[in-house]
Amino acid sequence: MEAEDYKVSGATDWHDTSYVSRWCDEIVKHVSSYTYDVRDNIRLPHMPYLELVVTGGSSAVEPIRAKLVKGVQDALLRRGIGRGVVEGTHTIQLDLDAFSGGGYSDTQRAQLAVCLGASDPRMVKLTHYDSL
Repeated sequence: MEAEDYKVSGATDWHDTSYVSRWCDEIVKHVSSYTYDVRDNIRLPHMPYLELVVTGGSSAVEPIRAKLVKGVQDALLRRGIGRGVVEGTHTIQLDLDAFSGGGYSDTQRAQLAVCLGASDPRMVKLTHYDSL
């Protein structure tokens, strides 16, 4: 875990390398495609704004957040969703109440979120739910 925390601390300049940029672009391409194709014409075009949560290893790569927001916004605009709703799309911090105050770093909470999501049979289907 020390290596992960060091990596994301900003002590190195690895975020600025071309391979990180290409990696971010590939992830954004997939998320943007999913956003464009997701079959939701009831909630997505309306308020509240879309909130994005970045978890796992991706959350440790700062450039990914801004690129994801831009990619999702572009996909929403291509779908014809109004600019007022699209411009409010933003990332939010992961909030796992059960782990707050437990000494977990942001990186550890992001990793836990992936584990928790993968362990919930309703969450692994990557589809729409009326409620969770």
